[in-house]
Amino acid sequence: MNSTTFTKLMRHYQFQSAAEIVLSADRFQFIDTQPLSGCGFVYLWVEVGSDDFTIVYVGKAGNTLKQRYREHRNGLHGGSGSGRKNAALFKAGMANGKRYFVYARKSPEVILHDQCVPSEVLEELAFMQKFKGALWNRT
Repeated sequence: MNSTTFTKLMRHYQFQSAAEIVLSADRFQFIDTQPLSGCGFVYLWVEVGSDDFTIVYVGKAGNTLKQRYREHRNGLHGGSGSGRKNAALFKAGMANGKRYFVYARKSPEVILHDQCVPSEVLEELAFMQKFKGALWNRT
């Protein structure tokens, strides 16, 4: 999608730019563009070309985004099969001039069985269905 459509979509769902994923000295880093505090987020990895924005991953962070970034970094550096696969996809895209960003939104809390529960799990599923097609996630 183009930048105007992407910006409208992010605004509609209240996603904010959170980080850029970069590769430096063969190490992936998540560089904050806007630190988001608290727990319970749903987030997107967005691949950006010249004027082409593609949502390639939907995830959830039950704890902080910083903690989730650390978990992803470990996976990207060989800690998991899906992490190695994603690392290869990042490297291929970056070699072709693509950049990768994280957009996140705080998930609302819902009352379930008289308990206040964050809804990032439900939001992750909903956004995976909404953006299926180009996702690197197993859907």
